[in-house]
Amino acid sequence: QRSRDPALANAWLAVLMLDLDNLKAINDRYGHHMGSQTIHEVGQIIGKTVAGKGQGTRFGGDEFTVFLVGHDLNEARAVAEEIRGSVEDLLLLTEDDQPVRTTISIGVAVATGVNLDHERLCRHADKALYRAKEGGRNQVAAWGEPSTS
Repeated sequence: QRSRDPALANAWLAVLMLDLDNLKAINDRYGHHMGSQTIHEVGQIIGKTVAGKGQGTRFGGDEFTVFLVGHDLNEARAVAEEIRGSVEDLLLLTEDDQPVRTTISIGVAVATGVNLDHERLCRHADKALYRAKEGGRNQVAAWGEPSTS
């Protein structure tokens, strides 16, 4: 669906697609309670990071989506890297004090103008996410940038 609002003619919209890299392994090793706690804590990180900048939402089991208004590619990448680094630094403990860590892969796509196609933008962010996963996980990839793998 395209935006036709003239007020948005020069507005940037960034979409970040985020996917936890090892939730299944956490569920299998430590149980679904720890997996749920991991999702909750990552959601908290995303919410705090994007507060005042945009909106984050849980998209599926271990996937999240973030929408940032007024952020160009460099700014959106910086937000994505902040999230990625905070998730990488997250340390959870099981009931018997075993450390549980996770990482996240993030795809970023941006567009601007009244001809903005939201569905296409989301598809591009999703394709960038798959590039981040295929490139080794725990990284940010942006649509339109050359692959680093």
